[in-house]
Amino acid sequence: MKHVTRHRSMFSINREDGTVLMVVAILGVVLLVFAGLAIDTTINATSQSQMRYRAEFAALGALRKYHEEPGDYAAKLEAARLRAEEMAGLNLSIAMAFEENPGQGQEIGTSASSSPSAETGVIIPGIWHRQPPSDCAGQPSPCPCDGGVWKGACFQEIDLDDPLQQSLTVTAFRADVYTRSSSPIRRIFGGLAGAATLQLSASATASVVPYHGMLLLDISRNSQFETHVPFEQNGGLAKMIYQPSSSESAWKLDGTSCLANNGNPCGTVGVCTFDGGGEPPGMQNAIYNFNTLGPALRIIPDTRSSILAPQRYITKHAKDDYQCFETTYTEDGGPSRTERYLVDTFRGATVDGHYDGPEPLTTLFHGINSIYRHLNSYPSRGDKIGLLAFDRSAKIDIRTFQLEAPGNVGFQSAMLITDILNEDATSRKKRFEEHMFFPRVEGYTNYPQALKVALDMLLAEPDAESAENFVVLMSDGLTNCTENGICAYDEPTYLASVSEAMNIILNDYVSNQVKFHMVVSGKITQPHTMLASSHKDPTQCMTEEEARLFNPPLDFVDTTTTDTFAEATRGSGFYYHPLTFYQAVRATDGLWLPLRPCCQSGGVCADVRSDLQTVCASTAPGVNGNLPAAATHPSYTDANGRLACDPEGRSRRTQFDDYVNEIFERNPYVLVE
Repeated sequence: MKHVTRHRSMFSINREDGTVLMVVAILGVVLLVFAGLAIDTTINATSQSQMRYRAEFAALGALRKYHEEPGDYAAKLEAARLRAEEMAGLNLSIAMAFEENPGQGQEIGTSASSSPSAETGVIIPGIWHRQPPSDCAGQPSPCPCDGGVWKGACFQEIDLDDPLQQSLTVTAFRADVYTRSSSPIRRIFGGLAGAATLQLSASATASVVPYHGMLLLDISRNSQFETHVPFEQNGGLAKMIYQPSSSESAWKLDGTSCLANNGNPCGTVGVCTFDGGGEPPGMQNAIYNFNTLGPALRIIPDTRSSILAPQRYITKHAKDDYQCFETTYTEDGGPSRTERYLVDTFRGATVDGHYDGPEPLTTLFHGINSIYRHLNSYPSRGDKIGLLAFDRSAKIDIRTFQLEAPGNVGFQSAMLITDILNEDATSRKKRFEEHMFFPRVEGYTNYPQALKVALDMLLAEPDAESAENFVVLMSDGLTNCTENGICAYDEPTYLASVSEAMNIILNDYVSNQVKFHMVVSGKITQPHTMLASSHKDPTQCMTEEEARLFNPPLDFVDTTTTDTFAEATRGSGFYYHPLTFYQAVRATDGLWLPLRPCCQSGGVCADVRSDLQTVCASTAPGVNGNLPAAATHPSYTDANGRLACDPEGRSRRTQFDDYVNEIFERNPYVLVE
């Protein structure tokens, strides 16, 4: 009996052991399945994320290439398609290792019926609507309006097969990417879950944020200061007799007509009289005609050949340098006026090198042309640029170029007349006669009016709220007209004008998110930045960005003025107060862009940044009021640490070219969905 019992017990034990083993085996399988599913899930989730990245790469790449590519609609679209394939192929996902037929590459198509087969994706050009249209009636549905109602930001596809839609400006691309139908993703344990393969897909939309910019060119008499010193800024008549350097780059004729082919009717001394300007009014007559002490002391010799060499171009001009131009314009909505001017058209070799026009104005023309040429490289991106030359008035019709896109008549015209390198008689005549792009002798400088006109022009654009809006002011900072038209060469008027201009920027520009960039040029205000030790890295010099981000922000210019307004504006000393516009630049997240002569070593332009870095490293970081503690260098700064030369040794025109890249360095292409 005991033996039987023992036998049954052994049987029970064996049976229980088998059950346990079976349970363990089943649990092992279950755990293995769950582990496999977890692996599959992880791979799939990661691959889905990377598939999204692939779509983003394709959309961004296609949009940028479309805008960069020259040619017609079809050529641009094909270039965009190829770039989308390239960008999608760069972003390889983990899932590609598990494709049933790997290594087949990317085949991206377009939504056109003539497109190649879209094996791994498709790109769709369109328009991204950020803001509602002014009127939803008659707009396409569902985007931008659904049933006549704006439903929010959306993507409107452009029908590639419709010739009428091919003229629309493409501002966005949508990319849909997916795994090949013939090569789905194999799931490691997919069979256990009822699905052995998996198809992945993703979509992304990229849109361009177009640049809308207004260029404000101060074309008052200060814009010729370096080569044509106005009489009142040169110490008066006594100084002129012994140092004959005063002139104008343009003289306004009083009742005298131009000769044929823009010939100068004035010829020798005493033939012409001139119409006002300067201090006192009419001083041009004395300057142009003055020879009472003999030919050797003529301020303006009759001919260039009579100038005794060597003479710097900034101290000698001749009457035969000037041609006569007749121009017709309206100002501030008033009646049409026709006036005649003698304008300096001499271009040629001097002891200072090649002279190609009054300075700093000609350098500013070069910079404006650089901006136009930059935007002309992206003709279909939706960018627009306008140009306004101003003096006492910012409302002269022929000096105003409306905001226009590359290829438009106004855009091409502005690019032509500012092209200094390729200037010829035709473009010069267009600049002077059709657009009066030269300093008027009686001109003052009206910042408040110019800033308001520029802002109004920007905000009047129908797509203003979808654009990156900015204004570039090119000037020396000396404004002397108030908004209500009071102009004077005195400090109280200057201070009132600055106050009005600053209020416009700090209130209207800031509230409308318009960036204010300032290209500062001119001898009187000595454009500069500060030399100081970095707080982040004591071995380096402080950058403008570091000064701006310091808490509280530090000024990167020193506006402390020791010379008087009268002294500086008469050509003696410096007047730094105008550089207070740095505050307006910083408040709008704009750029401070000083045009300075190059720093020199051994009498030639040189990159002296290493020398300056040594000085910065030996100066302890600190703060002096709202200024960083200044570092000084005996050759390159003043006693206050003002760095008034370009430390990279660049010419002013090269500086401006580099500044253009800074203005447009932000990537205008963004992902919107």
